[in-house]
Amino acid sequence: MKFVLYSSSTWKYLVFLIQIIFQSFSTGNITIPEHFQWLETSVASASRLYCPKCCPHACGKYEFIPESSKVALCCAEYAKPFWNFPKYSHLQTNLHMEYNDDFSELYIKQPKPINSVTLYVLRYNGKRLLSCLPYNICEYHDLVTVNLSDNKIQNLPNISCLLNLDTLDLSKNNIRNINSSSFSQLIFLRYLDLSDNFISYLKPGAFNYRPGSLMHIKMRRNRLYSIDLTNFHLGYWFYEVDYAQNKISEITNKLNWNVFRKDKLVGGGYVKFKANYLSHFPTPKEFGLRNMNQAYILAFSYSYQFGDNPWHCDCSLFQYIKSIELASLKFKGFIKNNLTCSSPPQVKGYTVGDSTGNSSFYDLLICNITMKNKCPPRCYCFQQPSKKRVVVNCYFSHRSKLPIQVPDFDNLDINLSRNKIKTVEYLIYLRRTKSIDLSYNRIVEIDPLIFEIKTLTIINLYQNRIKVLDKSVRQKSPCNIAFGEIKIVCTCEMLWIKIWLERGNSQSCNKNHVTCEIKSKQKDAMLLSKEDFCPVESNDSFFLIALPVATLLICFVIYQRFKYEIKLVVRKIQNQSNATIMNSEIDFDVYISLNIENNAGTAWAIHTLNVYLEQHGMKTCIPYRDFEPGGIQVEQIYKNIIRSRFYIVVLTEDYQESQFKI
Repeated sequence: MKFVLYSSSTWKYLVFLIQIIFQSFSTGNITIPEHFQWLETSVASASRLYCPKCCPHACGKYEFIPESSKVALCCAEYAKPFWNFPKYSHLQTNLHMEYNDDFSELYIKQPKPINSVTLYVLRYNGKRLLSCLPYNICEYHDLVTVNLSDNKIQNLPNISCLLNLDTLDLSKNNIRNINSSSFSQLIFLRYLDLSDNFISYLKPGAFNYRPGSLMHIKMRRNRLYSIDLTNFHLGYWFYEVDYAQNKISEITNKLNWNVFRKDKLVGGGYVKFKANYLSHFPTPKEFGLRNMNQAYILAFSYSYQFGDNPWHCDCSLFQYIKSIELASLKFKGFIKNNLTCSSPPQVKGYTVGDSTGNSSFYDLLICNITMKNKCPPRCYCFQQPSKKRVVVNCYFSHRSKLPIQVPDFDNLDINLSRNKIKTVEYLIYLRRTKSIDLSYNRIVEIDPLIFEIKTLTIINLYQNRIKVLDKSVRQKSPCNIAFGEIKIVCTCEMLWIKIWLERGNSQSCNKNHVTCEIKSKQKDAMLLSKEDFCPVESNDSFFLIALPVATLLICFVIYQRFKYEIKLVVRKIQNQSNATIMNSEIDFDVYISLNIENNAGTAWAIHTLNVYLEQHGMKTCIPYRDFEPGGIQVEQIYKNIIRSRFYIVVLTEDYQESQFKI
């Protein structure tokens, strides 16, 4: 196949001729009933396009889009060139194609002009399927429509010669490669349909050229495996870019494209990725964004349809939640094509956009962190953006000291409870930690520098063997540090402990009960006076002897008078102490036993039962969520049932086959 090409001087003449032709149809000469001329400077063909007067309010739902952008989005969808209206349809002339005598070449047969201004339309409905474009197509510089769909065309040659082209439909052909650079010369091309071909690659920036007019781009049912964001973040207003039913599994940004230009977003429209192989969400940088605030702004202009993809819903989804939920309210048709999670099991079936405000769903959007990324051995680490934390769970991991390294993230929430730690050393990663649980260890000594870390706001030291408190503890609020019940030796230097405890009582959040040992006596630190902490020595030996004798005498009389009552009170206190010790071993209110392989039972347990219990203030234990990774299954079931007040069995037909059965 050969094309007739012109020299640069000839092209300049043709462009000039085209301008002369369309100047004859000025704004004053063309009138379309119930339509107005679209005067949009960013669209090269705007002067020939006419929008219905129903734009933007009656034609579509654009209530969440800024007022200044509503007309642009509406006209991108509904605007048509004037020759497509009945009043001016006579300006169009259909071209006819023929083969030469030996059927080796296809060419356009030149018709006689009908009008002084003739706009050509090339369509083909013959029985013989075409395998190429006519070789003399470039001779028809005023060709506005080419529709050669349902043929066997294999290659799309350079058609930059068709300077006046408005519509190009080559759908349902056998095209494998396209010369995307040819589109950049077609500044009036508005409608492009390459659906149902075999295209496997698009060069970055194939459609975002300016000046240009592309507003309808259809690439459905091709063989694209990846797509660059420059081919759907176009930087101008369009109606749709449709990549549905391809094989796209990756979104790239090879040109480091930024959607925002000088911190301003220009353009937008519908972007359709339905029924592809997308499973993981790109990072903001891969999506052409500097920060997540730009993603929120993007949702006012772009509507992404991501339905029917095998989405893995983890923490990377959470950063886009606000934008996706906004788009589900804004663009028509979004809810029907929204995003449903396929994995992991705990969120399978959740639909983003229908889960607005569902904190239980948001909490399940986590990203596991492996030992490769510094998760300590025998620990379970994950990012949980809904609670703005990175969890390092080393519960009951048989440790005798703090781990040497942890994941390189801020807002660490470290759980080292129920281990064998005796000494807590200052480690640099504690400056990136916001909470640490060291309860139920054997801690005797803590580095005072730890209490001076401002970012470390919550410290749990409940049930340890601490005998000495450094004055640096004063820098932490009593509301955020828990020693529980401890006994310490109190001296005059420890007077601050009384003031510190009183501060916690005034805020109704004190989690500590400190007993002071003063001269072999044990007293509640809250009840001591300054003189108790700093006693004044007396030389009066009489009082040194008389006071203890009098005290013993009074105690003896009181005991003889109320000995039975005292025994009852002592027994009651002992019972309360035993109950406190038992309750301290309880970590969960309800243990939920279920067969995780039963999707219906799991969905009901997670979405209904678990949500109901948490809404009523109960803390639940679910095996696959709360078990330690790598632990022995039977031991973990036994241990967690003991740590729970009650247990519930989700009794499905296949429950006895479950690895988590009781």
